[in-house]
Amino acid sequence: MTGPGARRFAAGELQAGAPTLTPAAAEPGSSSGSNRGTARWPRAGGAHSVNDMKTVTQSARAPQPPASGTPARGRRPGWQWPVLGIGIVLAAYLVGRGIAELFIIRYADPASYAGDWGGPSLAGVLAVHSGPALVILAAAGWRLLRRRRASS
Repeated sequence: MTGPGARRFAAGELQAGAPTLTPAAAEPGSSSGSNRGTARWPRAGGAHSVNDMKTVTQSARAPQPPASGTPARGRRPGWQWPVLGIGIVLAAYLVGRGIAELFIIRYADPASYAGDWGGPSLAGVLAVHSGPALVILAAAGWRLLRRRRASS
């Protein structure tokens, strides 16, 4: 065997018949400066067959078995439950605050909301206080729609 992988093969790092990945610049006749790699098969007395290429392609895409201790699909690990609980409480607060802000503000009196976050304009106050509620409700609706489409 000749080429860049010959030393690694001789050292026992590569198995016979396994493709090696070498930089394209190391290939004879290739242009320098390319960062792409090319798969090389050891020549065994002739051209490569389509079956060889299918085998290499399929082995590269073979799914890895799940690691031990990995929860089943759709199940959450134990550490995510407290984070999810905190997120739900925060989301409920922000949605409640956003809805309440619509009723608390006296729209006829700009002085009532001039000192609030986002003030002195009404648009700024509503964006700061009701904007997160809008984002949370839109994300929840999108999530429910995706879940409903996935189940049907």
